[in-house]
Amino acid sequence: MALLYTGSDSDLAGNYPEDHDGREEDDRVSLITHALTKLGCKVDPLDFDLGAFEKLRRLKPDLAFNICDCGFGEDSDMEPHIPAMLDILGIRYTGSNYLALALCLDKMRTKEILSFRGLPTPKFHLAENASDLDHDLHYPIIVKPSREDGSIGIKADAVATDAKKLKELVSRIIKNYKQPAIIEEFISGSEFTVVLLGNDDPRALPINEFRYPKARGAFGIMTYESKWQISDVQFKKRITWTCPAMIEKGLEKRLVDLATKAYRAMGLRGYGRVDLRMDGKKPMILEVNANPDLDTDCFVFNSAKAAGMSYKELIKRIVEFALE
Repeated sequence: MALLYTGSDSDLAGNYPEDHDGREEDDRVSLITHALTKLGCKVDPLDFDLGAFEKLRRLKPDLAFNICDCGFGEDSDMEPHIPAMLDILGIRYTGSNYLALALCLDKMRTKEILSFRGLPTPKFHLAENASDLDHDLHYPIIVKPSREDGSIGIKADAVATDAKKLKELVSRIIKNYKQPAIIEEFISGSEFTVVLLGNDDPRALPINEFRYPKARGAFGIMTYESKWQISDVQFKKRITWTCPAMIEKGLEKRLVDLATKAYRAMGLRGYGRVDLRMDGKKPMILEVNANPDLDTDCFVFNSAKAAGMSYKELIKRIVEFALE
């Protein structure tokens, strides 16, 4: 089995001058290698560089475990190219295919698909430049890069309450991330993450719930700093993270139903994560994440652990779904 990751060609600081600290120290390669070895697999870790095509053609693995979720050379736009290349080589692989990855990476397309399917998502607008702000959204408005994940580009001040601040935030995104900004009405309720495992008939794991302290003038958001740069102790001081979520069965059913429909609408397979927030009593889908993080302190494993699964069992399930 080949374990595909990105390493030597990565240039986090060069490609993400605003968001790179904290993501360099990634032990997923050793974690997943250890789990696969315990499952009886012979593992060949392969740094996905320019020679990867020939290396894989010579290696001819039965399966590729794909954790290249930062793209190629840390260019997130090229994340879908990796499974596309595996398709050309006829190699089976874990997680979603190139189309699902490309669609989920484009937040605008994701929201258009969700809206077309009648699935609730906050009202949105794509700002191609700082003057492209002719919208009918109500403040407050959150501003994000349109083609990133992992909370890249989301800072503590990412929510605008007036047109001046909105223009400033859109300008920052376009300048620092070289892509349009997606702006959407900010939803202030509790946040939930639904992790799903499977292909055509995915199973939802216990739901993660996040509650943010109500500080005056502050908006509760999962920033890049919160996700990547602070300790677990600091995280718990800022955000209350509960799994399984302490919610009524009716709400749990609605969250799982929406997440499952979003998972299918975006064509995910193997494993994925759907993020939602409460707008009053109505759940709204924020994002759909294909091939989400598989660290032991991530949301995916937290849900798996709450379901009674070990890390090895989680990796085994992901491999099994790929082999289907």
